Amino acid sequence: MPLLSSATAPPSVCTIDNNARRPATVLRRSGSQFPIRCATEEAPVRKYVQYPPNLRADGYIQSITRSFEVEEEHKVRKLDMLKEKTRNLIYEKKEVEEQLQLIDSLQQLGVAYHYKDEIKNALRGFHASFNDIINLQLKDNLHASALLFRLLRENGFSVTDDVDLFRRFKGQQGHLKASGRDTKGMLSLYEASYYAKEGEATLDEAMDFTSKHLRNLLDKGSINDDPRLKERVAHSLELPLNWRFERLHTRWFIEHFSRSKTEHMSPLLLDLAKLDFNAVQGIHKDEHSRLSRWWKDLGLAQHLPFFRDRLTANFLWTVGCAFEPQFGSFREVETKSNCLIAMLDDVYDVYGTLEELELITDAIDRWDVNAMEKLPDYLKLCFLAVFNTANDAAYRITKEKGLDILPYLKRAVDSEGGGDVSSIHGVMQEKGVSEAEARGKVKKMIMENWKAMNGDGVNYTCRFEEDFKICAINLARTAQFFYRNNIDRFSEADEETRNAETSLLKRIEKIIRQEDSPFRSPSFNPISSAFRALRGRCGIAIRMGNIPTAFASAAAADPASGVTRSGSTSRSGRRRTRRNDEERKEASRRGSSLREDRLHVIPDRIFSNDGRSCAASIYTQQGRKGINQDAMLLWEDFGGKGGVLCGVFDGHGPYGHLVARKVRDALPLKLLPFLPYPGGGRRRRRHGVNLTCCGLARRDDPPVRDPSFCAEEPSLSVWKETFVQSYKAMDRELRSHSALDCFCSGSTAVILFKLNSNLFIANIGDSRAVLGCKGDIAGSMVAVQLTVDLKPDLPREAERIKKCKGRVFALHDEPEVPRVWLPFDDAPGLAMARAFGDFCLKDYGVISVPEFFHWSLTEKDQFVVLASDGVWDVLSNEEVVEIVSSSPTRSSAGKVLVEAATREWKLKYPTSKMDDCAVVCLYLDGKEGILVAESLDNSSTSFVYPGNEDPRVETDEAQGPEPTLDRNFTVRNTRIAAALEEQGTECVTEDENWSGLQGVTRVNSIVQLPRFTDDKNEQ
Repeated sequence: MPLLSSATAPPSVCTIDNNARRPATVLRRSGSQFPIRCATEEAPVRKYVQYPPNLRADGYIQSITRSFEVEEEHKVRKLDMLKEKTRNLIYEKKEVEEQLQLIDSLQQLGVAYHYKDEIKNALRGFHASFNDIINLQLKDNLHASALLFRLLRENGFSVTDDVDLFRRFKGQQGHLKASGRDTKGMLSLYEASYYAKEGEATLDEAMDFTSKHLRNLLDKGSINDDPRLKERVAHSLELPLNWRFERLHTRWFIEHFSRSKTEHMSPLLLDLAKLDFNAVQGIHKDEHSRLSRWWKDLGLAQHLPFFRDRLTANFLWTVGCAFEPQFGSFREVETKSNCLIAMLDDVYDVYGTLEELELITDAIDRWDVNAMEKLPDYLKLCFLAVFNTANDAAYRITKEKGLDILPYLKRAVDSEGGGDVSSIHGVMQEKGVSEAEARGKVKKMIMENWKAMNGDGVNYTCRFEEDFKICAINLARTAQFFYRNNIDRFSEADEETRNAETSLLKRIEKIIRQEDSPFRSPSFNPISSAFRALRGRCGIAIRMGNIPTAFASAAAADPASGVTRSGSTSRSGRRRTRRNDEERKEASRRGSSLREDRLHVIPDRIFSNDGRSCAASIYTQQGRKGINQDAMLLWEDFGGKGGVLCGVFDGHGPYGHLVARKVRDALPLKLLPFLPYPGGGRRRRRHGVNLTCCGLARRDDPPVRDPSFCAEEPSLSVWKETFVQSYKAMDRELRSHSALDCFCSGSTAVILFKLNSNLFIANIGDSRAVLGCKGDIAGSMVAVQLTVDLKPDLPREAERIKKCKGRVFALHDEPEVPRVWLPFDDAPGLAMARAFGDFCLKDYGVISVPEFFHWSLTEKDQFVVLASDGVWDVLSNEEVVEIVSSSPTRSSAGKVLVEAATREWKLKYPTSKMDDCAVVCLYLDGKEGILVAESLDNSSTSFVYPGNEDPRVETDEAQGPEPTLDRNFTVRNTRIAAALEEQGTECVTEDENWSGLQGVTRVNSIVQLPRFTDDKNEQ
């Protein structure tokens, strides 16, 4: 969201020259791309604090990719399997102490959120028979008794520290007895004592006694014979469990867990914990990356250097409050709010004058853009950042949850700013005491507040929900981390903070038991080894003429695969490799190992204006509607030597640019495993197919041969199914994507795969592919449209949409633009009948099944142009072919075409905002041919020859019920819509006189976002 509208005057910033103490004129660039100049009048002398920058720059954050792809099917299955086995383990444990130890391990390993009901039920039973368990089953067992007390208190069950609980562990004088042999019991009692409420003298005594006793054991070395227990004691004495940052403790405990040999340390729990930690961490990385882009786009850190740039610390704070995947919206809103509150805090405390602060306070109270006219320029930036971010967050929460949070956000802003952040100095000034006495008073206040929170945690009359109470307690734990030992780790990060922030980005390595591990050398680095293996396999693939699928085999080169430092394979590694051979092949066929985070290193893949190719020209230019939502792709040697994949993707909606880029990166990876040959996973033979490019070749395989050696050519139906399944898989991934909102955002996609003398084309939306051929007259060119613009008013498209209760009509002010509308709301007004995303309309007739076309090349065929509708809205097919054919060089053809479209926009629509343009020009050397477009049942095939004036085109309508995943805001049952879609495609026939080949002018792909209410959902 831009900070300033076009009607807003350019912002300006005044800075102080620290040497001369006078205003210094600085020219900068604001977030709205206006030059910033400071005023020439005298500026007040301001305080200026040089805060350190954010620990992680945006470039570094964007370069760190997810270490665990939640969408990878085999890892999801493994995670589900481990969760189910662990659930069975909970029910299998019979002894009370075993159950308690298992529950404690699940909580400290960070996976207890998967088993909330099971844990609650077990603890509820313990609570009901608490006295019997304490007096009979756990008699004389200090460890289990204290553990039971702690787990019950921790999970909201009210238990008292009465005499019966700890009486048997006291001496004759009524004091706790020291036991040098029961260190484990003392440690459990120490941890339980920090869950004390106000007025519980027994737990206060236990806290004082156990802390002194455990420190004495450490100092004397009495527990040196058990290094794991010694490590846990030292860790707990540093900070008790109840006060610890939950996610950081989970990482420490997993690493400690992996080194432990006790019976309750099940390898099953370790596998689950590490896999789940990496999965959740991947979600956090995506959120951190998006927030970093938002922060960079605001431009505040660049133009207002006086405040604390602490994005990563703020995000770390929200992770400490609620790390679970389902709280992603909370983390995003809270991080943005905290960043802006920190900015306002520094404006009030450090930089602003009294008059300026009164103005900004009044503007925020009025919550009106017009109120900022009196603000100085730097405060205009601050106000607009707060105003736009709060309104955007309020809109999203209202759309998702039906709650209006804007008043609460305004109240939060009003309550922040001004005030001394140092509590110790405040106590010294207020009480007139020394610093040591003030520290003692502050520690006492902290302990009293913790006791109050412990009491609220088990208070059944508390009106807050459990999740909120847990989040509030975690907030105190996170504050304990940032401000412990009188160190402000938020404003100036120390080594501990840097390590904590790094833990957000650093994955936990895969589990290898030490007795089976080939990596016993202390100098072994598994990541370096994996990259060496990756580099070696890429080198082979480069020599074989295939880059992309090299990653399909190399991405699996991790320590568990048996690859040693020298590149050889250990004996145990070979055994594991043979055992899992079939599983590896299946994973390779799915293409799951080739991840999007590897795409940027593929030299033959071009997706920006900077790319260069001898065979093609690509170019894109931003329009006048905001961020460029078009994306393009050229990928040479795709799937094997000689294959070329190119595509154009036109996004629409609030997040259309993200959807288009996601489709650009992920759709080829979805297509690759389905390719019939040579690099795909459908028909891998021992002869005629390049098995090396799939990562499945063996040493005894014959040499790689040309794909044309295959005796069987795949039928067009096989190719058609390849594209249909790939498009469906792409849409399913968008539907289930946890970090990308595709509800009212989507993208077109026209892709072309050239293999030898064949062109295979799949299209959804209104982007278009046009072929340029030599005409019969010397020097002339003929345009052949290879795809159909899938507009909502095409007869069979409109019929399908109406069958699914959607509506198709054009607005009065743009009668030439038919749109798709919801049945209960005049929204969103989508200007195409098929698209990726747009899940608000997927129940009402909009589909993602592509139309499939095949073209056999002839000697007359010269080039293919793929372009978004920003080009076709102002240029005809013939004009495009003429411009490309007359381009001075092949490499400049794309840019020349976009520049021509830009000129036409200015001439034809001078009052309209030009659309984004993206172009791919692929040059051909063809032989043979005809264009074939298959129908639904493959019962008829039509042929379109170059030069035909009125070509009849039959298109693929392979519409069946698409598999769907449940998602919020789906208004109708998807199965009903799919059934209607299937019935509609069987009965609707195309009007023979309908052409549908000419583009139409449009203003926007989406008119407005839908508004959902409870009444509409019920309808």
